[in-house]
Amino acid sequence: MHFSTRPVLAALLLASGALSKKCGKGKHRSQNPTTLATSIVPATSSVVSILETSSIIVQATSSASSTSIIVTPSTASSISAVVTPSTTSSTSVVVAPSTTSTSSAAATTTASSSSSSLTADQQAALDIQNSARANVSETALTWDDDLASDALSWAEHLASTAGSSGTLTHASGTGEGENLYWQSDSDTPYTNAANAWADEKSEYNGEAITGTGNFEEYGHYTQIIWKSTTKVGMGVASDGAGGYYVVARYSPEGNVIGETPTTA
Repeated sequence: MHFSTRPVLAALLLASGALSKKCGKGKHRSQNPTTLATSIVPATSSVVSILETSSIIVQATSSASSTSIIVTPSTASSISAVVTPSTTSSTSVVVAPSTTSTSSAAATTTASSSSSSLTADQQAALDIQNSARANVSETALTWDDDLASDALSWAEHLASTAGSSGTLTHASGTGEGENLYWQSDSDTPYTNAANAWADEKSEYNGEAITGTGNFEEYGHYTQIIWKSTTKVGMGVASDGAGGYYVVARYSPEGNVIGETPTTA
């Protein structure tokens, strides 16, 4: 998810038994819509995982232009959230979701793959997100190979540039929604990331997306349940030191500024 200027909020999420990070940008930019990133959730276990919340906020405007916000609100620069090592063997970090300045157009292509080809971990992550959507009466997302390929490319980029630091940085100008996550071990990274994002439901009270306030605490969740979003793809890459980066891409992107997930 992207916004012309994206502020990113960093946050820590300690997921059960693992150190993890979620991307926590305040705002993100999408090629057309603008999106936001989310917050940190304290972890209580020994494994470290980082989760980047990149539900991009898009500011609804009459024109089709969009911007993406990353850590500091400005142009398409990106930001990352880093988890500082705790006393446990693992931790989790959440990066604030991004926002979009305009609503994204409906996707014109169909999903390139069905869930039948997914691994058990990928299927679980898809099911978790679709369960969250079903709870608010939204239609299920379809796994898309093109989005998964884009997600994998960015996960590999993060792994090669940030290594085991768990630093999460949102991509810019993709025109796709984005949620990020990192964990310190190899245990079900897709599932752990989806659970971390979906668990932000308790922080969301139905307000319109602004990219301010406690957006970083629920932005990943609102991207998952965004009404106009129909497809998702995820990718995972090893950081070479036992940890894994998880990237999810969504289309059309959500978190449009001035809108709510169910009225988009």
